[in-house]
Amino acid sequence: MMVMTLEFSRKTLIDQKSLLMDESFSTNQMVAASEDVLEAKVADVHLSVSMVDNFANVAGAADTEVEYRCARCLEPFTASLHAPVEERYSWNEQEAKRIDAVYAPDDKVILDDLVEESLLLALPSVPLCRADCRGLCQECGQNLNMADCSCEKRKVDPRLEILKDLLSSPESE
Repeated sequence: MMVMTLEFSRKTLIDQKSLLMDESFSTNQMVAASEDVLEAKVADVHLSVSMVDNFANVAGAADTEVEYRCARCLEPFTASLHAPVEERYSWNEQEAKRIDAVYAPDDKVILDDLVEESLLLALPSVPLCRADCRGLCQECGQNLNMADCSCEKRKVDPRLEILKDLLSSPESE
C-alpha cells in the first residue's frame, strides 16, 4: 500500500522514543522534475526516527528502480537508485539554529519533501547505460554501441587545419 504522506508527531516520538517507518512512496515528483528520468517505480522508504535530547534524528534510505535515457546514445535503460535520507528536526527555533537542524513549528513533521529531495540528489548528473557507452556518431547518428558507421573519422575542424599542416611540414622535425 502506498502512503500519501510520511509523517510523525512529536508527542508520539516522546512517548515511544523511536519510530520505524517502512513505507512505499510515490516517485511522480521525481519523474516530473528530471528530464533524464523516463519512469520510476514506487520507492521503498525505510526510516528510523529517534528522540535525542530535544531533537528528532531521522535516518534511513529510499530505494527504487528508475528508467533513464542514456546521455550519450539516447537509449532507455533501467538502474537501481539508492538515496540516503538523513535530517534532524527541533521544535525549538534557537536550538534548531544552534545544532543545524530543521525547525519544526508544529507537532507533526512531514517527511515527504525530505525524501523527494534525497531521491533527486541521488540521481546521476549524467545517466549512462554503461560506463563505456560509445554514444552516437556525430555525422550520421548511428548508435556506436550497436554497430560502427562508415563515416570519415579523421575530420579536422577547418579552423584548426593550419595546425595540421604545421605538424606535417619538414620544418617541424
